[in-house]
Amino acid sequence: MSKGTSRKLKQRHVYGTYITRVWSATQSMQAHCGCWVTWSACVPVRERLAMGVVMPIPTLLLVSAWRCTLVYIHVHPCTPMYTQNCPHSRWRLLGATWKAGILRDVSDVFGREAEVGEKTERQLWMGDHPSAPSVVPALGISLAELLEQRGVALPYLFKVLSVQQALSIQAHPDRALAAKLHAARPDKYPDDNHKPEMSIALTNFRALCGFRSVELIAQDLARLPQLQELVGKPLSAKMQDAAHLDDAEARRSVLREFFAAVMNCDTQSVALLCKSLKERITSSSATTVPLDDLFMELEVQYPGDVGCFAAYYLNYIELPPGRAFFMAANEPHAYLEGHCIEIMARSDNVVRAGLTPKFKDVDALVHMLTYNHGVVHYIEGIPRGDYTHVYQPPVSEFQLERVEVPSTNRGGVALPAAKGPCMLLVVTGEGWLEVGVETGSQERFPLYSGALYLTLPDTPVTLYTSGLSTSPLLVFRAGVNEN
Repeated sequence: MSKGTSRKLKQRHVYGTYITRVWSATQSMQAHCGCWVTWSACVPVRERLAMGVVMPIPTLLLVSAWRCTLVYIHVHPCTPMYTQNCPHSRWRLLGATWKAGILRDVSDVFGREAEVGEKTERQLWMGDHPSAPSVVPALGISLAELLEQRGVALPYLFKVLSVQQALSIQAHPDRALAAKLHAARPDKYPDDNHKPEMSIALTNFRALCGFRSVELIAQDLARLPQLQELVGKPLSAKMQDAAHLDDAEARRSVLREFFAAVMNCDTQSVALLCKSLKERITSSSATTVPLDDLFMELEVQYPGDVGCFAAYYLNYIELPPGRAFFMAANEPHAYLEGHCIEIMARSDNVVRAGLTPKFKDVDALVHMLTYNHGVVHYIEGIPRGDYTHVYQPPVSEFQLERVEVPSTNRGGVALPAAKGPCMLLVVTGEGWLEVGVETGSQERFPLYSGALYLTLPDTPVTLYTSGLSTSPLLVFRAGVNEN
């Protein structure tokens, strides 16, 4: 360090305590080391420049005990990474709209400013999928290369989503169908793997997921002439009859006919019916329900799109922060608005058929769905200790842990060793994580909004808050399902 830098430290900090400080790349440290380095800074009487690997970055955050040893870098069971933007969707800076500055440092971490007027979804991918692999900057390699070197497989894909307007009506194929779609159209379906997924709300989050019950759909069919005309009077009557059937398979069969009729209606008729229903809803004499408001919202975003009618046949849900839901393969859904953490099996297969300008595969979607109806599969977080909730869906590939530690907490929060590789993402707050406690070779790595780490199997970690942030330390750990 330079003498100017050490004078600044003496004025601002007390030695011997854990401290957080952000350094600009233009300051005297010259960004010789990044936040993936274990920092052990020198006291003023023994100042030396910490010569690590030269890796210029926009900012770097130091957490240190200020011991008198040089900084060093090496491959560790805890490996910091950079994430990649989704190849299909431009990333939107979340700090501009998220409360409490969630992921406020994404401009530094992800390296792109938001563009004026940007809308629709923004996705941040964390994992080794070839469409957007994460990078290990200290080694200059992709995460996939590191995992291959260590003989470790990552069976999941971890994401952050910022949804500004409704996303496409879509479903993800099971393994058998994924293999067929991939073989037939690898340009549209790049994987032969299934893609069940789970989403946890970061802010209030709105979505459509799974079919409503046949009874509820039939009620709206009886109420709305436009919906009857969309599928035809005979099928409308058949849906009314199906609402009173005890045969579950017969109900699913009629629901499949209904959905196929909706999705295959010609575009000109759909546009006219959307216009007619909009006029009906806005007329002063009409009696409306909340789903009519949802239809109007979708129609503003996608005028004349057949997907607008999904308001009447898919379950509408609103999730508060921390609530989760699961979508199995072959189940329809669409995200409407909000920010969430998402985890799924390692696949990028999406079958779309509405509310999108992207490639649509109506036939595949109609034939693949299970047509289960009336149920939303919420996943309740199982408490573990005072600050951790574990979300375990009914699949083997993944689970999520949500850790929220008050900034005033001065004790560590231990996360046990996992049987597979884990990824840790910091959403709010700051502090550090500690590894190697069980072996007596403790090492510390900084935690700050946007920080992302990989831990190899059998690596327990302990999280600490810095005590300097007004926000709680909110961390998500993705891993293989331990259930």
